[in-house]
Amino acid sequence: MVTIKKTKPRRLTTTILCILTIIVTLVSYGYTEIIWSRSFDDYETGNINRRQAMEIFESYWGVGPDEGRVEISEEHALDGKRRSLKVTYPKGYSATDGSGFCIDCNIGVEADSLWLTYYVYIPHDFDWRHGGKLPGLKGSTAWREREFGWSGRLMWRENGLLQWYMHGTNQTQTDWIDPVTNDSTKLPRGQWNKLELFYKINPVPGNMEGSELRAYLNGKLARGSDTVQMFQDQGESGVNINNLFLCTFYGGSSDPKYFPIKDEFAYFDNFVVSTSRLEDATNMSKAPPVVGPSNAGFGEIFVTAESIRYTFEKPGVYQAEIFALNGDLISALPEMVAHKGYTVDLLAKSRLAPGGYLLKIAHNCMVEVKRFTVVQ
Repeated sequence: MVTIKKTKPRRLTTTILCILTIIVTLVSYGYTEIIWSRSFDDYETGNINRRQAMEIFESYWGVGPDEGRVEISEEHALDGKRRSLKVTYPKGYSATDGSGFCIDCNIGVEADSLWLTYYVYIPHDFDWRHGGKLPGLKGSTAWREREFGWSGRLMWRENGLLQWYMHGTNQTQTDWIDPVTNDSTKLPRGQWNKLELFYKINPVPGNMEGSELRAYLNGKLARGSDTVQMFQDQGESGVNINNLFLCTFYGGSSDPKYFPIKDEFAYFDNFVVSTSRLEDATNMSKAPPVVGPSNAGFGEIFVTAESIRYTFEKPGVYQAEIFALNGDLISALPEMVAHKGYTVDLLAKSRLAPGGYLLKIAHNCMVEVKRFTVVQ
């Protein structure tokens, strides 16, 4: 555990005086690949109510928690994890009033292209019935009014067949067909499955040119590029991607063929919204961290004559790495717990030759990168 000590806030003039022997240029950047993320190891096990769900998912609308259909569970966990989000689909019910869980998650951006990645565990005895919904991204100017936006979710069908389910002024359902084998793509039971979904829209209403949907299941392309009327009709105001629609339930229709004949369950973890495909964006050993406009904002870096220091502006559990600009890892620190206003000595300055470096600070799948140059 890294030792963390509390220091008094530094004034700008004090900071300048502290670095008499070196010239330091600090340019703050942010690693913008990760837009929004949630996993569940940090939450206590057991049912969560609506208020708790609103806090966990940063939302103000949801259905399912107060009805006892959502809990943090240790029954099934990803490798290296301890807990996941368990959703219940009660026997004899479909749609959101009686089945599963729905919540809008404000991801804090407006974008015309984003990736959504998450994991879902389907038990080996899960009965698919006629179908149900799985989470996806959406765009909306009003949280619950579909006439003011669109959603791009998934559906499972009989035998676990996967479909895109695009819902707006028009509705389209498109089977996932393997572009190589031309076989239907099915969601396996009895294992964790990784879903990677790419959305690209043309923000001009009625114009499909350049729009795209792409889907990967367990790392394999499951549905190639689609250009479909999935977002806005001509004459409507443009709505970019701005929400994660974490919504899963049986059916949608009240037709009994959708009703499960016993209580069913599914488990979810590691929801990540990112600007590029996640596995391509986070391999820090092959390339230096990507830098761009700041998004995370965890704190400030200070380079003194003795050490590289970081003062945290937000409490939490953090990991830190220092890279050369060519991507070589110089130092990786153990996990550290910090409080607002606390400062940690990350690395002795004597270990760094003159040149440029990148400091990567990671917290709850959010990442910030700060670039600094030391000239002696």
